[in-house]
Amino acid sequence: MGGHAGNSTYGPAVFQTARLCAPTFVCTRIDSGRLFRRHGHNIVVMDVARPVEFLADSPGRRRPVAVAEGGGWSVFLPGTPIAADGADLDEAAEEFVAALREYAEDWIERLRFAPNHVQHWPLVHFVSLSSDAEMIGWVRADG
Repeated sequence: MGGHAGNSTYGPAVFQTARLCAPTFVCTRIDSGRLFRRHGHNIVVMDVARPVEFLADSPGRRRPVAVAEGGGWSVFLPGTPIAADGADLDEAAEEFVAALREYAEDWIERLRFAPNHVQHWPLVHFVSLSSDAEMIGWVRADG
């Protein structure tokens, strides 16, 4: 990933190096996180694995449900409009990850203003910070 992966102030900004987000200082090693104050804003720089782990397993966070039905599989996330189908669990999980990415993009563009979607900001951050492999592990409950 080169440079900034987030395209909005509403999704997390991901940078390959701290120099890209704050040109006046460079962090080369980040273990537990660093807080920087710049132009009246607090910026936290940390290993992306920490928020991904927290957002995936935070208390109250629902996990995807996979159901075998009609010769195929369906995956959905209770309390959200996100669902996908596939001929087998692997295909359904891959389709579900694509649906999560699409939902996150839609949320950043416009759904964050809708009262029935505003509470999904942790999910959007989880999707934005996670790789497809991490999300497939989350769907399959082994990640």
